[in-house]
Amino acid sequence: MPRYDIEQWEKETAEIEIRRWLDQIGQWAPDVEMDRLQLREGEPLSGALNRNEIDQVLHAEIIGRIGCFAEGKPYVVPIVYAYDGKAIYGHSGDGMKVRMMRQNPYVCFQVEHVDSLTNWRSVIVWGHFEELHGDAAEQALQLLVNRLKFRLDQEPFLAAHTADRVLQRDTVTYRIVLEKRTGRFEQQAG
Repeated sequence: MPRYDIEQWEKETAEIEIRRWLDQIGQWAPDVEMDRLQLREGEPLSGALNRNEIDQVLHAEIIGRIGCFAEGKPYVVPIVYAYDGKAIYGHSGDGMKVRMMRQNPYVCFQVEHVDSLTNWRSVIVWGHFEELHGDAAEQALQLLVNRLKFRLDQEPFLAAHTADRVLQRDTVTYRIVLEKRTGRFEQQAG
């Protein structure tokens, strides 16, 4: 069996990334033969997600984490969310997360889809927190209820608890208007 050295691996990995980038921006790279660049059995492939792949992850998941910073302290907390292609929508009691986002509305949001330690996708987005009121809050709550409906139908106990919580009037409804997105993945070959 021929020796597979690090320089060869680096060259092939760089070619894969260049091809992926050219594909993302709609360019063609005819001199790169993807068949030749296929990973060997058991080797992980990793790289950046394109905009469509980032949106797929954001649409597919229902739990993500908000990262906020205020008064010299970072805070990361999981939330149930809905995504409409432009913003992340959530609701919460008037606790630490909401107080921190009111003080410093620039936040990040992270979500992932994990099949295994070597097959995953992770997305981080940055944006601004906006507290919603009136019709905008009602529309956001409806988005959340619609997004959760399939899960609620499968889990009656959770359905009663979650529906009551989402529809509580003493919660804060908000959105994070997205400004920047990035995503990474790893996929085991073979």
